[in-house]
Amino acid sequence: MHCQYENGIRAGGASGWNEDGRSTTATAAEQEAMSTPLDNIILGLDPGESTGFAIASRGELIDVMSGDLWTIARQVLGFHRTGRLLGVVVEDSRSLPIYQRHNRKPMKRDERDKLCRNVGRVDRDCALWEAFLIGRGIPYVLRKPSKQKKWDARLLERITGYTKPTNQHGRDAARLVWGCSPMLFQLQEAA
Repeated sequence: MHCQYENGIRAGGASGWNEDGRSTTATAAEQEAMSTPLDNIILGLDPGESTGFAIASRGELIDVMSGDLWTIARQVLGFHRTGRLLGVVVEDSRSLPIYQRHNRKPMKRDERDKLCRNVGRVDRDCALWEAFLIGRGIPYVLRKPSKQKKWDARLLERITGYTKPTNQHGRDAARLVWGCSPMLFQLQEAA
């Protein structure tokens, strides 16, 4: 995980950040921008053993990271407590059959068994995230995984302008929130 957020403002906890939540590597202009509270926040979650997590505010991708379920859950709660969280977009693969999730050649039995266990874990994580968000009254939208080509770091940078290091889980979460309109959650509330 790159950093943590408290009350919608970056806080320390990862390399490159001091205890005051100031970057030890950012320019003065970047530090000033990072100390400004975020608003109209939309979070993206890609559930899994390493949960992808992306933060967008006012159409801009703010941060992309990944971490374990509980660390990311604390981050989501922190944003929710600020009152500036519009909602969360969760990638939900539960409706896809296993064969559609993994476009592979025929597998050996042990490979197939491992795949089924991994899919079961991700399905469980999706259900946990949904229950977590409902239980806390956090607006959310479930999205099927995109069938388009996954974003690599270059494509993420070209599309969003985001240049910090990422992994595939974080980039999957970024795809969920990039271009996501606040209207998505306003329409959901009205329904």
